[in-house]
Amino acid sequence: MAASAARGDLFQHLDASAPNATAFNGSQLIWLDQSGNNRNAVETSSGSGDVTYSADASVFPTGLSSIRFDGSSNTNFGRLELFSAATSDAVLNQSDPSATGFTVLAVIRGDTNPAVQDWNDLIGNTTDVGEGAFLMRYHSGSGTFQGALGGLTVQNNYQGQSNYDNGVSTVFAFRYDPAQSNNEITLASTLNNYTQVFNLSNSVTNRDFSNNDPFTLGKAWDNVGRLFIGNVGEVKIYDHALNTFQFSAEIESLDRKWNTSPEGRLDLVVDLATGNATLSTPGSIPVDVAGLRIQSDSGSLDTSDWLSITDNYDSDSSETPIDSDNTWLKLEQSTEDLSEATFGTTSIMPGQSVNLGSVLRLGSVQDITAEYADPITEDAVPIFVRYTNSSPANLLPGDFNGNGSVDLADYVVWRNNLGAEIALDNEVVSIGRVTTDDYTTWKNGFGASAVGAVASIQVPEPCGLPIVLLPLLACALKKRAARAAMLLVSVLLLAGSHQAHAIDAEVGVYYYPWWDIHDWNDSLRARMLPEDHRPIAGYSPSSSPDLITEHINQSHRGNISMWATSWWGPGTIEDTVLQQSILTHPRASELSYAVHYESTGRFGSFDNPDFSNLSTDFEYLAENVFSDPNYHRIDNRPVVFMYVSRAYFNHPDAGQALANARQLLQDNYGYDPYVVGDEIFNSSVDTNRTQHFDAVTTYDVYAMSGTSSGTVSQEDIQQAYGKYAQAASTGATVIPAVTPGYNDKVVRPGNTPTGRYFTGETIEQAGSVFSALLNQAAAPNVDASTGNLIMVNSFNEWHEDTQIEPTIVVAPSSMDNSGSGTELTQGKTYEGYGYKYLDLLRDATIDGGPLLIDGDADFDGNLDMDDVTAFAAAWGSEHLVNGQRVGGYQSRITLPDFNYDGVVDFEDWFVMRRTIPQASSVDIIALSRVSEPHAGWLAAIAIGVCCMASVWKKQSKPTSGSTLSNDRAGHNVCNRSLPGGHTALPYLSVRQ
Repeated sequence: MAASAARGDLFQHLDASAPNATAFNGSQLIWLDQSGNNRNAVETSSGSGDVTYSADASVFPTGLSSIRFDGSSNTNFGRLELFSAATSDAVLNQSDPSATGFTVLAVIRGDTNPAVQDWNDLIGNTTDVGEGAFLMRYHSGSGTFQGALGGLTVQNNYQGQSNYDNGVSTVFAFRYDPAQSNNEITLASTLNNYTQVFNLSNSVTNRDFSNNDPFTLGKAWDNVGRLFIGNVGEVKIYDHALNTFQFSAEIESLDRKWNTSPEGRLDLVVDLATGNATLSTPGSIPVDVAGLRIQSDSGSLDTSDWLSITDNYDSDSSETPIDSDNTWLKLEQSTEDLSEATFGTTSIMPGQSVNLGSVLRLGSVQDITAEYADPITEDAVPIFVRYTNSSPANLLPGDFNGNGSVDLADYVVWRNNLGAEIALDNEVVSIGRVTTDDYTTWKNGFGASAVGAVASIQVPEPCGLPIVLLPLLACALKKRAARAAMLLVSVLLLAGSHQAHAIDAEVGVYYYPWWDIHDWNDSLRARMLPEDHRPIAGYSPSSSPDLITEHINQSHRGNISMWATSWWGPGTIEDTVLQQSILTHPRASELSYAVHYESTGRFGSFDNPDFSNLSTDFEYLAENVFSDPNYHRIDNRPVVFMYVSRAYFNHPDAGQALANARQLLQDNYGYDPYVVGDEIFNSSVDTNRTQHFDAVTTYDVYAMSGTSSGTVSQEDIQQAYGKYAQAASTGATVIPAVTPGYNDKVVRPGNTPTGRYFTGETIEQAGSVFSALLNQAAAPNVDASTGNLIMVNSFNEWHEDTQIEPTIVVAPSSMDNSGSGTELTQGKTYEGYGYKYLDLLRDATIDGGPLLIDGDADFDGNLDMDDVTAFAAAWGSEHLVNGQRVGGYQSRITLPDFNYDGVVDFEDWFVMRRTIPQASSVDIIALSRVSEPHAGWLAAIAIGVCCMASVWKKQSKPTSGSTLSNDRAGHNVCNRSLPGGHTALPYLSVRQ
């Protein structure tokens, strides 16, 4: 596999799989730093010990090269000095109060039955692990992995785990985070998925762990006979503590890169001498493939010699096809990206080698990455890239006559041989054929020699052919950009014509982060028959980063911008997930978050409440949550929803307790919380209670509207409308709420369930109650001072079946797994509703928003072959904000970015495959095939090659009718005036 991409915040990065990973100073090996910081590791071996570069493909499961350490004793050992004592101080001296910690990760494989059956010092400064020392090591006899910091405090309890096996490749990881006062140290290894946290002893007060010693790999800086014998693949050191998500992601990434089994794996072997690439599987079972992608950030790919499956091996293009049943489609063919895919499935067989042609420009940057689309798991799976042989020596691209300089004479050689099937000297692309790509190589290298006179001569342009061909070439060059631009304009035009009378509203949902400990069987949908109505995201724990990602994507689909998360007090699972998983999620900034204060868990009984928790809870929130940049605010005040306040604020102490809590926060933290009371329930609100709150709402829409009778009618909708209007008439600020239905029979047998459609309707009308509440009860009662906020009960309260979180699509049923078969449904019919409620919510609350249908890549509301064309045009496009890729709603409405991640890639192709099944059996050749030009046309095409820069430069400027401005978030946006006086939705820059 190619070297891991270096991160800018890495302190040191050593990767044996990187091209030119090592160098030598005489016989002394130097392992070159890939971080860009030039902190190279230098060999300091002793005696007969040694450190060597190993290309042995059998050491690590993925066949990557490694660094070999050999030795036998405290006087004969192999060792590398990672950095000096002075540099070590920059990482390990944590005595400053503002210290940020550090992180160390290493991929190792120790020998089976090594010469030293004892503790093997891997990384650190001394074996004498006193208060001022750091060490990572393992025991080759017991199999235990240990980390030592500031004494023996992290070497004690390993819970019986064996965290190292002789001869097994393992990722070891250590993190010190002084910001975690009770869990400063995290120790992890991939063997047995071991992770454990430790408290550093409070007696360690001087937290300088550098020990004034060099930081070494292979043996500590002392005379103790503990040394490492084996191979090291990669070392990554950060001069700060990675957060939990980053720490886990780094371990997973390293493990995948070095330890992936040969089974189900694809390898791409690139010959540096020829640029040729071959694809194969090292395993014993076939690998199913629905797409291939080869990329180079530096633009080092050779497009002219790519032997794509589309043009060479599929059912229509070869007498001996790899895929005899399916037609493939080219998605991209550029120097940065060679991609193709199929609606069918191709298998790469064991022992089969697929020649993909000379895809690497000779002498270029070796930064190829590759992946394949797995049709079974619907994942984009990394392909392991390895390089063989060496690049041609003394290569000077463009020096076609071999005289040592790139000059006019080389242009003459190219011109006289254009179209010939011969190899030129120093040719780096289209090897063996003279093409316009060779001209581009010559032009880019012109003046590379030391002859100053040559560099001052103007570069000649190809000439002598009809100028009328230039527009044709320009059209060809601009085709992809033009198609993508047309796609974007069509989206904007459709947006202007869709849903003219939606509510101008901001949407919040009540969100429940308790599914790490709650039982999914305590929900109606898990107990439906003949098949459960599980969430599309699965029965997943709330702390799962993947689940949170999916919920953010789903929120965008439903125009949801805020989660009011259930909160039961400090240290509860809801508090932990909010702080450690939601607010720290890499995409947290796409939404805002508020606390839904669960008063029944904090105040006790309704008859005899205890409000003593209120002030301390608010203090805790002020110290830990309110300062988060994504916390929801109204008038710059942090918002708190208080559940069932109507049951507590009749007590004479309640109002004063809330006033005291407010005053405490204002005096000590500068916060004036915006508290929303759950007060709208009876025919009129009690102004003695509502005076304590900044706004009022209802949580229990089910009972408030009268549907708790088990029947639903238009009178119930009007009752909800009337109660919101009455509350507003008292001067209260109203935040109306809606719900899709209610059924809590699994957890509270006494309540009568209500269906998701009006009484008298059938399951085909499911969603009608939700829509009626939105349009007839909530919409007329929004308040501009809250941003026209509407609350939905709920996103994922599955116990009460109020959730709008998408389910799998399942046929309607009234049967459940209770004894009677209908005890839970009470005979009402339920369906696996898919995205229905998110789409209803979106359509009701976005005025002019485009239709968002999975697979509808051209946004016309239809699923057809035009979507395949549009998808190919948008392939690889990114949604950029200030130069950074950003997913979310804006990305989804401007691109066929069906998974909301900010880029059009294989994850979105899988959606196309699922939603346009007819494409697997129709002829898609016309969508992808463009005939290769005859040699006689190559010279004609050459006329416009030199116009490329100006063509693309013009495309980067705002077009007529466009103005650059800033949106509310400070992003650069382009506002386009459309026919009929419409102004399209702002869209962000898209890379082609």
